[in-house]
Amino acid sequence: MVNSSKNEIHYRVKFQNKGEKNPSEVTVQHVSSSEIMGCIVLEDFVFIDQKKHVILPTEDDARKRYKDVRKLHIPYMSIISVEEVEAVETDLSSLPFLKKTSPLITKEQI
Repeated sequence: MVNSSKNEIHYRVKFQNKGEKNPSEVTVQHVSSSEIMGCIVLEDFVFIDQKKHVILPTEDDARKRYKDVRKLHIPYMSIISVEEVEAVETDLSSLPFLKKTSPLITKEQI
């Protein structure tokens, strides 16, 4: 497991697990052919720093499920998409719902 850092190339992989209704999505640093015929291997999972104020449900699910996984072998037929993305840190302080607001009731009003 790797924490997201500066401008590196990552791969966002979307795949369908057998028996699951919704597809899974993970971000990894390496995608390559597997030694297991008909599979690809996903390595070095990337998760956004857990100290952030915003938790994405899909990211949280992936972190819980794959936090201890070194390599994930997936059949080619299960892959929906592989996106090559540049990892860019987001300044969360610019989000409007994280701005500091004044309390509705002050201590003097109590």
